[in-house]
This record gives sequence, structure tokens and C-alpha cells, in this order.
Amino acid sequence: MEVSDYINKAMTFAENAAKLSQKMSQGLVDNAREFGFPAAGDSGAQYFDTSEEKMRNIKRQLDSRNDREKLDGLKRLIAMISKGRDVSEFFPDVVKNVVSQNIEVRKLVYIYLLRYAEQEPDLALLSINSFQKDLSDKNQIIRAMALRVMSGIRVPVISPIVLLGIKKCSTDSSAYVRKAAAHAIPKCYSLDASQKDALIEIIASLLKDRSTITIGSTIMAFNEVCPNRFDLIHPCFRKLCGLLADCDEWGQMAILGVMLRYGRSQFLNPNPHGEDQSREPPKEMRVVKRDDRHFYTDSETDEDSTAENGTEVDDIVQLDEDHELLLKSCIPLLQSRNSGVVLAVARLFYHLAPAVEAQKIAKPLVRLLRNHREMQYVVLKNIAVMATSRPYLFEPYFQQFYVRSAEPVFIRDIKLDILTSICSESNIYTLLNEFQQYVKSPNKDFVAATIQAIGRCATNVTAGADRCMRLLMKLLHSTNEIVVAESVIVVTRLLQTCDENRLKSVIALAKLLDTIHVPMARANIIWLIGQHAETLPKVGPDVLRQAVKSFTAETNVTKLQVLTLSAKLICLNPDHPTLNTLNQYVLNLARYDPSYDVRDRARFLRALTIPQHNQEQQQQPGLNALKEHAKRILFSDKEPPALDGEVSTEYTIGSLSLLANQALPDYEPLDDYPEEQPDPSVRDVEELEGWAGSRTMVVEQGFGSDSFESRYRETGMASTALSGIEATGFHGGYAGGAAKKKGDDYDLDAFYEDTSDEYDDSSEDDSDDDEEENSDEDEESSEYTDDDSGESEEDDDDSSSDPDDKHPPPMQRPNGNHERATKGAYIENATAKRDALRALESKARQLWDETKAFEIDAPTIEEHANSTDMHELYPKYMACMAYPYMNGRLHLGHAFTLSKVEFAIAYERMKGKRALFPQGFHVTGMPIKACADKLLREMELFGKSFENYDEAALAKDLSEKAEVNKNVKSKVAAKTGNVTYQFQIMEQLGIPREEIHKFADPYYWTTFFPPHAMKDLDAFGSKIDWRRSFITTDANPYYDAFVRWQMNTLKLKNKVKFGERYTIYSIKDQQPCMDHDRQSGEALGPQEYTALKMTVLDWSDKAKEVLGQVKELEGKNVHMVAATLRPETMYGQTNCFVGNDITYGIYNVNDKDAFLITERAARNMAHQKIYAQEGVINKLAEIKGADIVGTKIKAPLSTYEHVYVLPMDNVSPTKGTGVVTSVPSDSPDDFATVNDLKKKPEYYKIKAEWIADYDPVPILETPSYGTLTALTLCKELKINSQKDVNQLAKAKELAYKESFYQGTMVIGKYKGEKVQDAKPKIKDELIKAGEAFVYNEPEGLIMSRSGDECIVALMDQWYLDYGEDNWKAETKKCLERSNTFTNETRHQFEQTLDWLNQWACARSFGLGTKLPWDTQYLVESLSDSTIYMAYYTVAHLLHGGSLDGSKVGPLGIRPEQMTDEVWSYIFKLGPYPADCGIPQASLDKMQREFDYFYPLDVRVSGKDLIPNHLTFFLYNHTAMFPEDKWPLGIRSNGHLLLDSKKMSKSTGNFLTVADAVEKYGADAARFALADAGDTVEDANFEDSTANAAILRLFTLLEWCEEQIAKVDSLRTGEYSFYDKVFINELNKLLKATDEAYAATYYRDALKYGVFEFQAARDHYQQACLESGMHKDLVLKYIELQTLTLAPVCPHWSEHVWRDILKKEGTVTSVTFPQPSAPVDESILEAAEYIRRTIKSIRDAEINLQKKKKKGKQVESNYNPNAAKSLKIFVANKFPEWEEEILALAKTGYDEATGKFDDVKVRQALGSKGLLKNKRVMPFYQAQKRIIENTGVSAFDRALKFDEIAILETAQSEFKRALGFSPIHIIKVEDASEEDKRAADNSAPGNPSFSFKNE
Repeated sequence: MEVSDYINKAMTFAENAAKLSQKMSQGLVDNAREFGFPAAGDSGAQYFDTSEEKMRNIKRQLDSRNDREKLDGLKRLIAMISKGRDVSEFFPDVVKNVVSQNIEVRKLVYIYLLRYAEQEPDLALLSINSFQKDLSDKNQIIRAMALRVMSGIRVPVISPIVLLGIKKCSTDSSAYVRKAAAHAIPKCYSLDASQKDALIEIIASLLKDRSTITIGSTIMAFNEVCPNRFDLIHPCFRKLCGLLADCDEWGQMAILGVMLRYGRSQFLNPNPHGEDQSREPPKEMRVVKRDDRHFYTDSETDEDSTAENGTEVDDIVQLDEDHELLLKSCIPLLQSRNSGVVLAVARLFYHLAPAVEAQKIAKPLVRLLRNHREMQYVVLKNIAVMATSRPYLFEPYFQQFYVRSAEPVFIRDIKLDILTSICSESNIYTLLNEFQQYVKSPNKDFVAATIQAIGRCATNVTAGADRCMRLLMKLLHSTNEIVVAESVIVVTRLLQTCDENRLKSVIALAKLLDTIHVPMARANIIWLIGQHAETLPKVGPDVLRQAVKSFTAETNVTKLQVLTLSAKLICLNPDHPTLNTLNQYVLNLARYDPSYDVRDRARFLRALTIPQHNQEQQQQPGLNALKEHAKRILFSDKEPPALDGEVSTEYTIGSLSLLANQALPDYEPLDDYPEEQPDPSVRDVEELEGWAGSRTMVVEQGFGSDSFESRYRETGMASTALSGIEATGFHGGYAGGAAKKKGDDYDLDAFYEDTSDEYDDSSEDDSDDDEEENSDEDEESSEYTDDDSGESEEDDDDSSSDPDDKHPPPMQRPNGNHERATKGAYIENATAKRDALRALESKARQLWDETKAFEIDAPTIEEHANSTDMHELYPKYMACMAYPYMNGRLHLGHAFTLSKVEFAIAYERMKGKRALFPQGFHVTGMPIKACADKLLREMELFGKSFENYDEAALAKDLSEKAEVNKNVKSKVAAKTGNVTYQFQIMEQLGIPREEIHKFADPYYWTTFFPPHAMKDLDAFGSKIDWRRSFITTDANPYYDAFVRWQMNTLKLKNKVKFGERYTIYSIKDQQPCMDHDRQSGEALGPQEYTALKMTVLDWSDKAKEVLGQVKELEGKNVHMVAATLRPETMYGQTNCFVGNDITYGIYNVNDKDAFLITERAARNMAHQKIYAQEGVINKLAEIKGADIVGTKIKAPLSTYEHVYVLPMDNVSPTKGTGVVTSVPSDSPDDFATVNDLKKKPEYYKIKAEWIADYDPVPILETPSYGTLTALTLCKELKINSQKDVNQLAKAKELAYKESFYQGTMVIGKYKGEKVQDAKPKIKDELIKAGEAFVYNEPEGLIMSRSGDECIVALMDQWYLDYGEDNWKAETKKCLERSNTFTNETRHQFEQTLDWLNQWACARSFGLGTKLPWDTQYLVESLSDSTIYMAYYTVAHLLHGGSLDGSKVGPLGIRPEQMTDEVWSYIFKLGPYPADCGIPQASLDKMQREFDYFYPLDVRVSGKDLIPNHLTFFLYNHTAMFPEDKWPLGIRSNGHLLLDSKKMSKSTGNFLTVADAVEKYGADAARFALADAGDTVEDANFEDSTANAAILRLFTLLEWCEEQIAKVDSLRTGEYSFYDKVFINELNKLLKATDEAYAATYYRDALKYGVFEFQAARDHYQQACLESGMHKDLVLKYIELQTLTLAPVCPHWSEHVWRDILKKEGTVTSVTFPQPSAPVDESILEAAEYIRRTIKSIRDAEINLQKKKKKGKQVESNYNPNAAKSLKIFVANKFPEWEEEILALAKTGYDEATGKFDDVKVRQALGSKGLLKNKRVMPFYQAQKRIIENTGVSAFDRALKFDEIAILETAQSEFKRALGFSPIHIIKVEDASEEDKRAADNSAPGNPSFSFKNE
């Protein structure tokens, strides 16, 4: 065949194939439509239409002969079931379709029958023959469903039929059907237990099944029917181990549970010496198999050789081969994503593995703590039990159990228990520091628990007991009574066994007694003093003297201890006259005490301590014997009081009983291990086909199907990858590529750690961080200003749902439309609804444009000349957001901030104010200029249209560039991925390549992007007055003049100054690098050090070799320069450190001196006027740190004449100078390093004499650590080496804080002075002596947008003197009077004002306004953006709608006429300039605009701008304007997440404003933004919320249209009860909505004004099904709903207002509605009473049916579907005991505080004997909560409505909702004898009831 013929035939074949494919696709679509399934453009939402007409149609559809109609009816029923609606009434109509030949119909019939077969068993029985027949159907789904329905019919008579069905299906060829058979076994067993033997046979058969789908269900059946028949497990044990990793999670948990019980009965104890009960870590035992190989290893070392090396025979644990196999099989599951599986494995290892191997479970369990808080609780509860007996398991992870402030109480408490359990000598000091923070919590219960925890730590860790005691004693001085009281109680416990060292603590407690008022604490102290009265003879009498004075005012518990103390003192000093007098006095007081306990104690002690007459003694010999032993009685040792928090270890790990802390039904404890090894041969069975039996070797490699190819090492083990239906059983693997690889294994822990880190990092940066004027942070990226990639951790799949529905076969996955629709949030193919809503938008915007609705002007002078009362007559509101930077399109983060202004403006308009929303655009600064310059360079390289760009040719260059910059990853790099050039970034923005060259002109950017932004915001529906918009820089001459006036004014007021200051500087750009000029390092500033000059006295030998030939060093004094933050410690220098691997340079300073430092430090010093030649870096020589070691130097202030240079591992070349001073007395790092060097000088290649004789020198003394802080801390934290990096970091922090704030100098000239005072003096002396100088460097890595690593330079520059005392005071005053909306915002402002200092206001590169008096500089971007809100007020009069001022405005004023004097006049800061050439009337008009709209009512910005821009905004307003023009409010919002993840272009999780409007429509997008959040926390825009908004708005619109269409047929006339209820609900919700809008809580506004508004309508509509809704109320509802939605969804509201309601004007100007009348709470309470009663009756019916289903005995054969009647019993008074309790409780209620005195109430109840009634305290607690929330009025529980009248009114609603007829309403006193029991449970407002069949 010729090649051409072959090609022609191939082409023909391809064409035919394409045609066939097209026909098949069309056929599938047609078939789908025929069967009622939605095609690509269809939606399944119609099945959720619950209108009466649709519901009536269902019966007709089910009876139809047309399968399509049947399908439609069945789908509608299934949809109703998914919504929770009862559709059992259709059972007869559905069941007859069970014989349908249409497979789709039968599937849906079976789904329905599965739901209702148990409720209608008789009708279901009629179809039993059909079910049996379907067991042989060719479709596996039908077979499985038939069996499920059969087993669901709860009629015992059919159990033999069900059994036959199970037998047949258990041998079915389909694993799915066999799984259904396994699920049917427990149902059959519960139906007829006599079938148990037959069912066990089936289970035995199914246990041999090789499918992972079936095995889990079979094990569950085993657990239900024969849980202890382990003989069934024997033959398949090894198979189960092999299958374990491939089962679904539900099956894995079931198998693990059985294997645990099996192992406890079949294997010997792997911890024969009790290692599993020891709190100490187990020693490294040798665990061997039968073939003497190490457990989990391949070591072949034999037993004999081990014994020779010293292993004891008792240390050898021999595991059964199958025991080992089980443990190995479980290891991969520890990395499962399912928390239940991980916990099940942990349970098995904890109870079945050797103790040394149980340590494997700790890290996976800790990983689970990243889950939801409910899951956290379960895991923590189990960890707490494990940690109680084996604390070493979790000790390495103790920081994971730190308590977070936002955690709920139940999490906090259990974490405290764990921390105290795992407390050890190595971590106790760290934990105590953590506990000190917890004690500051406002939650008193948590504070008490923390102090108890400290006590338990002292008990558990004796080495830390003294530290605990010191801490507790310190807490005794707290101002918090709770802290003091709890501390006393715990201290008392610890001091019961007291030594001499702790007697001081007892004395200290005695001194505090007068200040402690908590009764139990006082009692404890007095008891403790009594116990130690003999050793403290002077303390006891004095305490007794004081206590007697206040005896009558003390509580009973304290009185008892005072009496006991008195008796103890008399026993010790029986003849002391004063003590006898005091004793007699206190006993007399107690004799008449109201408390029985006190009187009884007094009588007893009187007899013991008061001498009696001889005659009385003779009559009472027993008493005499007691007196002889009085001392032993009173001073006997007492059991220490138990501290709360002990964890019960009674129940099995992983059990529900453990969580409940009590044995629940069906709980069985684990069996004890057998004493002798059961016969292991029972598991040696003939290998099953396809399985390797005992030869199975499971490898620790992955789990699930990800590791099929390498799961088995043995060649006899097949790698069986399941296919077809069996493959659906696996859900345990990873999502593709999600886990990190470790070798060939997946390391899920590393994956979680990485993702969590990424998540944490991303949360710090803002997705909309460029929305402000200061957000020009991305240099090259035009649009990439906001895109910091961040990932969030995926949620674990922890579901253990109904196994019946776990894994349907592949061809029967739930229908996509149905599945999504049932979720109620996702709208598939909702474009029709969205497009219908979007069609309303253009019409509304056209109306607003035509009417100029948002062009807002001040009242003219002619309209109102008097400005003093202008705002009263014409209220105004002005708000704005920070203008965005114009190097890209606006994104959803911008829209979120803008929405806060947008909603506020809309609301204030509706409140009758002239609400102004202006919006400008920012182009000042570096980003645009940097991008334009890059394009210029790229055009030089590649041509004007970049036609010469050759990607392949540049590959090498790019790789080299990447290598150079690999450690400097900027934001742009993260966002642009592999994009390298600026022109490529522009292409990604959709700009054609041939147009890109225009952007090489930076001013082109200023004209290109702002119009796009305006278009996007218009589409969003913004109410912006575009006349007032502008761009910044000298591109706009009007704004340029405005900024020049601002800067000149500030300079005149001495706010702008010139001088030397340290600033961040770019050498490459030759200018300061401010926040928005940076790629990275925003908000970092200079860090000041004291640079110490350590003169070289004698070089080391190696240094001499390297430097000997360097002539430039001849005659130079070389100084090693070390940068220190602690000059006061220099007295203690013992040596100097360098890094061995660091390359140092020796740099010329002047003619005499040279510095040995790093190159980075040299770059900084070169620009700080330290070198003779400014900016010149002259390196004389280069040397490695290792070569410097051994050099002799002179250290200033050191007590040693000379010291040596030594090596240190942790010296950083990127911090300081690379040279580090060593002060081992106060620096833990130095101390640890010096110790290492002293121990191993040879190892570190040093001479011992260089350090051996240099001991730490005491420099300062602290209360906690004495004179050698470092030594003490290293001992406490167990720091043994410089490699203990984490502990050293903690020690360093502790040392610095303690030394600086509490240290006192003990050496030198300033001995005795506080460190805080001495530090600056010592620093100044060092500088004056020439031994040190001031050195600055950046706080961290700062990269400029030009790619330069920035330094700190000391330079002359213009700066704004922020922080100056008077200016700061004025700004703080402004902040105090401003509304910040949240405390978090106010606190952040206050913190910023405390630290903010001078700010450079000029730069020499970029776009902007030239500094008026020094035109070589430009005003930097944060300084020209502080008072531009004032410019908004007049912008529309200056330039006529042109952003750049290119058109002269309506007043005809030219830019050059806008002098400083003119601006001052406009802003009422100066007189009218007569020579300005502008008519005064024109300027007066501008002045009126400013005077009217200023001050600014609210400024909205992201919270990240508070530290700079927003604080500058306040500073500049206080400097420029009088107090009455200062801003009134600042609202900061959080960042915006998109579907709970950070917005990022690089991950695709990103939306521009245009995208959002296109995707959802403007109103739905606005709705989702309003619902996203209102606090400073990060908000979340959810796709599901926006889609749900589309559906809600569309449905609401349809409802409104439908009601208006039939409005004339609606009911009229008087209002019914439900009409009144609806009116009151609307009024109440209207008030709440108004308040929410006013407070800017827009999510609450939606809650009340939309969600609850519509819920009230739905209730009303349901209640009026028979009578119909009232016409007036329907119209009222539509109008109110339209207006409450108008601020958020203006387009929708405009359409309803004008086109449906036919109202005049625009909805944006309508007054916000007010309640039509005061809310009548009695009507609302009555309505709630009806709803609550209906629900109670419905729940009672449902519960009765549930009891029947579970086989429980019930008193009647009630049938809810038959005719039934209802009796409601109404009480007219509350039970007398309740009234008595409330009366007593009222005596303990304080109206002033609104709180109860529980002690007083309890005493009152006890005095009446009411506490014996178990119902009393629960009732009191419930009423207490109500009264404390509601107020004193809640004591009056009388109903505000007539209960019987309301029930009579609501009879029709009860009949409709519940189906009862007749309904009898009976007073309790009129109830018959048979109804007496039911009637007795009634109370006012809570009627009781009974129902029965008629």
C-alpha cells in the first residue's frame, strides 16, 4: 500500500470516528433529557420547589405510564427527603413502582423504600416477591438495594427470607453485593436472634473474601453477632493484616478494633516487666522474633553475641511472629489522613505493643491536634490518659500542648492536665514560665486550674518543687483574689511536709492573712500555722489574736480552723494565761454561733482544752483518756488535699467511655494477656488463593494503593492492584503528590509541618495589601501587587459515615446535580439566574447616571448662608477608602475594603444625609517607575516589540541569574513563577505585545489603569462621585500644588526638619529605601548597636602566615569590631568569638586604623561616617575565621588584661559584624560555648591555656538567677552544649529580660545602680574613650525594588518629626476622640504612636511632587497621601472630570493660580489673597464644600496600614487643621481570604473585581462580601455564599413578582393573630437591622434584614396556608425587604422598587424604614410558644417511633399515620417548690451587679432542706442564667399572654402541622384521672400533652 493511500484511509477513519463520537454524545444528551437528568445547561434546582401545586402533581406523576414523569416525581420526593421533609404519605404510590422495568426508576424507588420501609413494614411486605426476584437481577446495584430493603423491613416473620437473601448475596460475584450482604447480617440478627448460627456461617464465609470492599463490613457484622468467636479469625488473621492498608478507613478502624481484642487473647504480654506501666522511658530492649531477628530491623545479630555484650536474658522480649506481623501492618496507617484510623492504631500500639515501640504513636497523635476543636478534644483526652502512665511518649512535643487564648474551656483544661503529666526535670522551668502567662487570663476557672497544675508539677517533679514554691509565693502578691486564694490552697498542700527552708513560706502566708478574703484560703493558712505552731511558737498566738477579733464575721470553714488553732496552741502551752483567755473567749463566741458545725466543734474542743473539776473528771473517765491523747488528735498527719485535674485511666484508649468518664452500655474492658502462649499453629492454615499466608511481609512504605508495587518484599506475594468495582473501596491514600517524600517513603508529618508553616506565613501577609496608597510594594509586577502565594492545610477526611453508603460502585456515584443541590449552597449551571440578575444591573446604573444620583454637593451659600447650623439642617456623611495604587487591575481585596465604605454611604443616604463617597488613584512612588525602566532596558535588548527575544538562547543566562538570587526570593518572584521579564508580566495582564512599549513611559501607566478601575467599580455598583476623582504626582498640576502647600505648611510649623539620621538606604539607587520602595523587609528599620573596638595585640600563627605579606597593614592598628546590645556587660569579657567558616575582611578606616569585620558590616559602616572616606570600602586583606583563632586581643572594660579569639558554631555572618564578644557570666550562649571549649580543646583545635583560666566574672545580680545568670539558667534548662539551640534561645530571652529590668550592677564605676540606668552611662564612657562607636544595621534583610540589599546610612535628609512630644500628644488626643470601631484597632494605634519616630519624607527617584524648597527631591509616597481627603472636597471644582487636571474645572481656575495662600483660604487657615486673580466668590464656594464635608466621618483601610499610613494620616491632620476638622473615625478591616485560602495568582485562588462581577453578578458579590466578616480578623469570601446569594435573590424576586401578580386576590380586612405576629416580627427585625447598619456590622444586617426577615415571612406564609396572607402585609414585606437590602444589593432593590412596586424615584434615596409601632413582646412570645409546642409534640412522636424501631417496649401501638387526637394540658401556676426556690434565690441577688451570691443562696436553700431534692440545683442554675441575662424582671415568670386563648387560636396550625384532629385543650385541674400523669408535667408556658389513635 502506498503511503498516500494509507494517509487517506487514516484521515477517512478519523473523520468517521469524529462523526460517530458526535452522534454518540448527542444521543447521550438526548437520553439524559429523556430520563429527566439535566444536561449541560440544565439545573436540578427545580426539584426543590415545594409549592403545593408541585406536591399535588407527585401522585399523578407516580401513577403515570410515562417513565420520565415517574422519574420526575421520584426525584422530587428524594429532594424533599434530603431537605428533611416527611413524604411517607406517598409510600403506597411509590412501592407499586418497584416492579418497573426502568432501572433508573427502580433505583429511586429503592432509595425511597430504604428511608421508609421500617415505618411502613406492612406495605413493604407486599413487594417482598419483587425484592426476592431482584436478588437475581443482572445489575449489581439492584441486587444490593433489594437486599438492603428486605433487611430493612422490621417484621420478624420474614427473617428466614432475609436469611436466604443474605446467603445468596454473600456468594455474589460482585464485591459490592457481598458488602451489602455483610451489612444485612446485623439487621437480620437484631430481627431474629435465633438465626445466629446460620449467620455465623455466612460471616465465616465472608471472612475468606479477598476484596477490601467487603472485609470491613464483614468485620462489623462479626462484632455485632459473634464478637468473641476468635476461632473464625484464626484462619484469616494474616490475610487481614495484609489487607489492612488497602481497606477504606471505616473498615480499617473495624479491623483494628477486632485485632486488638484478638491480640490480647492470643499473644503474650510484650511488657512482662511492667514497662508499659512505668513513667520512665523504657530502656532499649532487644525485641526478637522466632528467627532471632530484631523487631522492625534486618539485623542478623544473634542472641548469643548480644548476651556477650552484656544484654540480660530478662531484657529479651520474644514476640510471636503474628504479633509482629500485626504491629508492622499497622505502622503505615499512622500516616493516614483519617483521624479515627490514627487513633485506632495508637490504641492498638498502646495496649498491645512493647513499650519501646509505643513511642511511634506520639508524633502522629500530636499531628491530629491541627484538626477541628471537637477532634482535638477527642485526641487530647486519649493523650491525657496515655501521658498519665507514660509521660515520656509526649514529653518531646510538650510545646504542642500550650494553651491558646482562643481555645474553648474543655480544650484548655485537658491541655493543662497533659502538661502537668508530661512535666519533667528537662522542661519544668519552661512550663512554669508558660504557666505564669496563663495566670494572667481573665477566666478565673482557668487561672485556678493553672495554679493547681503548678502544684501538681511540684508534686510530680521534686527537682522543680522549689521553683514551683517560689512561683506560688510570688503569686500571693497578686491583686487578683482568685490567684491568691488558689495559690494559698496549693501552697498549703505542698507545705504539709515542711522543712526548715520552707518555714519562711509559712511565715509569709501568715503575713498575708489580713489581705486575703477568700474563706477557703484563709482557712488553709490558719490550719497550716496550727500544724507548725510548735516550730513557729511566736506566729500562732499572734494569728489567733487577729483571728479572734474577726471571728464573728468569718465564714464557717474559717471559724472551724480558728477553733482548731486555738486548741492546738493550748495543747502546746496549757498554762499560758493569755492563750487560755483567748481560747475561752473564742469558745464562748462559737457557743452561740448559728452553725451546727461550729457549735459542735466548739463543744468538743472545750472538753479537750478547758480544765474540769475533780468531781467532773471522775465522772467522765473517757474524756480524760481523750485529753491524754489531745496532742496526737490535733496534730496528727493529714492526707494532702487532692488537686483537681487527675485523669482517670480506667477505660480503654479510643473508647467512648473514656470520653464520658463512665462505663457506657456495651462497653467491655480489654481482656488480660494469657499466662501461657496459646497455640500459634491455629493460624497456620493452607494459603488462600492469591495470598501468601504466613509469608506476608508488610513493608513500612506508604499505605493504600499508592504503594501497591512495593508493598511486599517476598517474591511469593502478588502485587494485587484492585480494579473495577473493588478499587472504589480504597480511600486511604494521598491526594496526588500531596505528601512529602522521605527516601522512597511518604512522610506525612513533614508534609503537615511544611503546609502549616506555609499557612502561618501566608496569614501574616495580606491579599489586599496594596489597596492603600502605600501599597506600591511590588516593583516589577504591574498587577502583581497583592499576590503573595499561600497555602492552607487541607482538612483531614475524618468521616466514619454510614457504611451502607460509603462506596457505591463507580457507575453509581451520586448524581452531580443532586449531590450539589442537596448541599443547598452550590448552584450548578446557575448562569440563567445570574444572567437574569445581571440584566437588572445595567438598567439601574443607567438610571443613576441619568439622575446623577451620586453627585453630592454641599448646600450653596445662596441656599443656606449660615454655616453654624448648616449640619443640623443638612446632615452630611463623608467616607472614603485609601486610594489604590495603579499598577494593575483592582482585585476582590480592594472590593472588600471598598464595600465597607459603600454600605455605610448607602445607609447614611437612606438616613437622610448628603453622603459623599469620593475615590482617587495613587501613582506616586517607585513601582511604576521601576517597571517602566525595566521595560526600557528590555526594549534595548529585544527590540521595541521584543521581537528578538529568544527563550532558548537566554536559558543559560536565566539559570545563572536564578543561582545568584536563589536566596533572595521577593514577592514578585513568588507571584510570577517562571516569568522573568517585565514584558512577560504585561502579557499576562492581557496587554498585546505590540502595545507594551507604551508602558516604558511611566506616565502612560497613570492614564491606562485608572479608567479600568473606574469601569470595574461602576460595574460593582459603587456610589462614587467620579467628579472628584484624581491621580497624584505632578502629572496632575492641581494635586501637585496641593501637596506643595501641605509640605510648605508643615515646614513653617517646624514639623519638617533637616539633619543627620540613620535611615534604610539603597547603594544602587543612591537614595533612602522607604517601606514602599522595597521588595521585602517592609516595616523593618535600623537597629542600633554599640560597636566595641578590640585591638589586636598578637596575631595567631596562622593569621601571621596569611597577613604577613600584606604591606597595607604595616603600621596599622587592627581592631576586631564586635557589635553588642549590652555594653554594660563588657566587664565580664573572657574571650572573643568568630565563625570558623566565615570570611572576614580587614578594611581601611583611616591612616592609623583598620577594622576586622564582615563585608556586610563594612558596607553599612562605609555610609555612617565611620570611615575617613565616606562611601568608600577599601579592603586591605581577607582572612578565614579559623585562621584568626588564637589571636590575642585587648577587650575594653574586661577585668582580664588580654583575652583570646576562639571559635563558635553559631556566629551569624548576616547579623552584627561577625565578631562576637563573650560574656559567659550573663550570656547562656557564651557560657555553653566556653564550657564546650574547656572540655574538648583538642576537638576544637585550640590551646587549653587560651580559655582554661578565664572564669566567668560576676557583673550584675538579679533576684531569680543571682550573680551568674548564665550558669543558673543553663543548669535549670539542662543546657549541656552550644548545640542545644532551642533551649539556648529560651535562656537568652529569660536572661535579657531579667537582667535589664531587675538587674543591679555589682562591678565597676556604677556598682549598685540599676542596669537600666547604668547601661547608657557605660556606653557613653566607652565612646568618649574611643573604645567604641555607634553602629547601625537593618533589623533584617531588606531588598529594594531594584534588587539591592539595603544598608543603614547616616545621612542628611528631610524628615517629618513624628514622635515629637507635643505633636504626639495632639495626635493621641485626636485618636481618643475618634471612633475606631474595635478595641484591637485602637490598641494598635496606641502601640504605633508609642514607637513611631522620625520619617524621611523625600526621595530622589520615582514619580511624585517635587519638594518645594529643595527640588532635587520628590515627596515620598506615604507623605503625599495623608490629607488628600480634604482635596476631595474641592477637586470637582478644579478639574472638570479629568483625572489629571488637564481640563479646567467649572470655576475656571488654572493650576498656577493655586498658590499656598489660596489653599490656606479654601481650608479656612488664612485670609483671602487679594492678588490671587481668583474671584472670592469662587473660593468661597470651594471653602463651603470643605467646611461642609469636613471633618471626614470615617476612613476605611486594611489593618496592615496602621503602623504607617493611617498613623501618618492622624499626625498630619492634627498638624494641618484645627481640632474641629480632625477625622471622626477610622475603620480597619482584616485581610480577605478566598474560600478560606489566601488570594494568590500563583495558585489560581484569585479574583479581580471584574472577574467577581462577571462570575456572580454585582449584587451577589456584594452580598458575599457583606457576609465575609466585619472585624479586624481575616474575612472569608466564599464561593458557596455568592452562589447561594444568586439563588436567594432570584427566588425572592420571583416570589415578589408572583405576589404582586395576584395581589388583588389576597385577603383584606382586619388583622388576624398571625398577621399581628408577622407585623411585630418585622418591626423587631427592622430595629435590629437598623442598629446593625449603624454599627457597620453588615453580616448582622444580613442576618436580621435578610435571613431572619425571610424566615419570618416563611412562618407567616405557612400559618396562612388556609386563610391566605393579608394583602397589606405582603406589600409591606416586599417594600421593607427591598429597603433593608438596598445598601447591599442596590441593583436588585432598584428593580423591585421601580418595576415591581411601581414607586417613584430611586431606591438609593428612600428613607430607611422605621418600625410602624412599638414591638408587642407578648405577641412574639405567644408565637414562639406555639412554635415551641408544635416542635415538642412532633419530637415526641418521632422519639416514640424511634423507640419502636430499636425494639424497645412502648406502652401503646401508636401509629402516627392513622387518625389521631391530641390533648394539651395547660397549667395556671408553677409548682410551689419552684416558687420557693426563686424567692430564696432573690435574697442572694444583687440588683446593682445583676449577679447572684451562690454561697448565700446555697445557705438559704440548705436551711430549708431543699438541697436534698435533686431537681433544685439544676432549676436554680437554669433560672440564674435567665435572670443574669435578662435582669430582675425575670423573677416574674408570669406569661404575657393567655395560654389557653392562644392555643385555641392556633388549633388550625396544630392540625395543619401535626395532623391531629380533634385537639382538646384542657386545664390541669380539669384533667381526668387517666390524664393525671400527663397533666402533672405541665407548667405555665410549657404545656404537657398526650396523643393517641382514634
